[in-house]
Order: sequence, then C-alpha cells, then structure tokens
Amino acid sequence: MIEDFKGTIWYTAPTALRMLMRAGDDIVEKYDLSSLRPILSVGEPLNPAVIKWAKQVYGLTVLATWWMTETG
Repeated sequence: MIEDFKGTIWYTAPTALRMLMRAGDDIVEKYDLSSLRPILSVGEPLNPAVIKWAKQVYGLTVLATWWMTETG
C-alpha cells in the first residue's frame, strides 16, 4: 500500500519490523518506499537494533510514539 498510494508515514509495531529484519534486506528492495518520511512505532517498546536496522536499510528514522494504552 505504501508503494501504491505513495504513503509518507508508516505506523507499525516493532514486532513487524523485527519480522522484516529476519526476512532479510532483499525484501525491502522489492518495493519503492521512497515516499516514506518517518517510520512510527506503536504498541510496544522499541529496541535499538530495530532503529539501527531501519536507518541502514530504509534510510529512515524509527520514532517511538505513545498512545492511550501506553500512557494509562
């Protein structure tokens, strides 16, 4: 959907990013994600390995966000 609709912001969970990490960097090369600006993380703690990987592979910063369940 990001490629098709040229989305600029991607909200996802760290679990999904870790799954992409395990799938290998070549999966990222299959899609044009050049429209993306930040990747925003939600739903669970974000670990440094995911942040580093996303910067290397996507060239983007992953930012942790807080929603109602995280803030109580």
